[in-house]
Amino acid sequence: MALLGALALFVACPQENLSSSPDGNSLDAGFVQVTDSGDPGIDANDSGQDEDAGSSIDAGIPAEDRIVVNGAGFELSLSGARFYPVGFNYIHDNDDQILEHFWLGAFERIEEGLDEMAALGANVVRLHPQLGLFMTGPASFHEGHFQRLEETVAAAYQRGIYTDITGLGLFLADEVPAWLDALSEQERWELQARFWGEVARRFAGDPAIFCYDLINEPVVPGQAETEWMLGELAGFRFVQRIVLDPGGRDTDEIGRQWTQQMIDAIRTHDAQALITVGVMPFVGGTGMHPANLVDLLDFVSPHLYPEGGDVSTKADLIDTFSLGKPVLVEETGVYTCSKDEFELFIRETAHKASGYLAHYFGKSIADYGDPQELAPLFQKQALEVLLELGPLLAEPPSGPIPLHHYTNPTQDDHYYTVVRDDLTYGIFGYVYDDVVAGVLPFNPDGAATALCEIWDEAEHDHRLVSDCVENSSFANLHFAGFGYGAAGADTVPLHEYFDPAALSSYYTTERDDVGLEALGFAYQRVLAHVFTAP
Repeated sequence: MALLGALALFVACPQENLSSSPDGNSLDAGFVQVTDSGDPGIDANDSGQDEDAGSSIDAGIPAEDRIVVNGAGFELSLSGARFYPVGFNYIHDNDDQILEHFWLGAFERIEEGLDEMAALGANVVRLHPQLGLFMTGPASFHEGHFQRLEETVAAAYQRGIYTDITGLGLFLADEVPAWLDALSEQERWELQARFWGEVARRFAGDPAIFCYDLINEPVVPGQAETEWMLGELAGFRFVQRIVLDPGGRDTDEIGRQWTQQMIDAIRTHDAQALITVGVMPFVGGTGMHPANLVDLLDFVSPHLYPEGGDVSTKADLIDTFSLGKPVLVEETGVYTCSKDEFELFIRETAHKASGYLAHYFGKSIADYGDPQELAPLFQKQALEVLLELGPLLAEPPSGPIPLHHYTNPTQDDHYYTVVRDDLTYGIFGYVYDDVVAGVLPFNPDGAATALCEIWDEAEHDHRLVSDCVENSSFANLHFAGFGYGAAGADTVPLHEYFDPAALSSYYTTERDDVGLEALGFAYQRVLAHVFTAP
């Protein structure tokens, strides 16, 4: 996971022994010996089970459209329907245990989590199978964990959720077996390819698979190192080196060789599934940056977390990943920004990004209650934003949406919002007035200007601003739609008036200096060019 504390705020590293899981099930039970016949994957006959055992196809689900790339986005292969990924990374449950720690004996917890993600509107879940638990030796794997992975993919698909399988994780240092770290570079690559060959063999042709993400946040060092894993956060290590010693080799070429070996292992069994690599936003020069690998991958998957007071930087950073293929923001969330800044980040970048995955930690919005600590508060807020925006991202409105106007007659205050919620606003003394104008829910082309409602404590006034980022320090900043700085063929000006006596701002698309001046309002400016009220 990228960015400071992206998961550290929420996780604690369980110090579990590799030989047993917390539910009492032996992690050594059920492993299968694999005979390496030179194939980069594992031959089906070596597993001791049928080719498609446990897959979602085998679970009685009729074969449906696969997700495929269409230009800068995704669609379903048969119907051609647009597919916009919105979902969650699912690394651990609410007791901070990674999935492998409990799913052998308590699979109902996985099903409950998938139910909650479906209720939140997810259509993609990103799973992180841990290499040291799935592989019990250089040529053997843990059948129990592989079966649980198959069952999880099937259960997700039954709920309308496709799966992003991100492989080769070694997040917990205590669960990396000594034999794995003792492998040579070549042997390690062969093991990693063997894992991917087995995954692809089991899921070949399964429409439940959204993609295979080869590895989470890989890097190729420019000099000799001693540790394969780095980037420790609260006991979890999310960044993995592809080699320890480049030995004078070109780092870009190392990155391409490793990526091609993993792809070859997958394509031996699955010629259709999409393939990507989840990368940090600052991977230039590491050998694994998308510009070096884009011709090998089906789409690009940066991990981007907006920062408070600087949302535009991360929004602009997506441009560096726009390489002619879809850009899935595979990790994001509320960590160093506010809820409203996170919402603004998604609304600003939706025309560039082809999907967003936040994080699910085993709790629904209701489960969080009224959190007093920052970590659960941030996670709850991220879920709320995805719940609100998910349906709009999946099926964007065909035109402008209403900008609603509320009035508080006792405070001479006016409030503007794209969310009509008479009940909530009524508690604070606001009554619904009218629809002022039409605004856009997302920045459609990068040229639009975001409008935000802020609360100016000094003037005790709600007012609209067209520079949301610069005004992000104001309390209760809320998104209020997109307009344009210049007039267009279909736009109308949104006029701003201000009553200096009442310290009250007022907005309208109908300029009426005389009438409003009689009420104490003085004309200020054209705030933005918007649309007629829908």
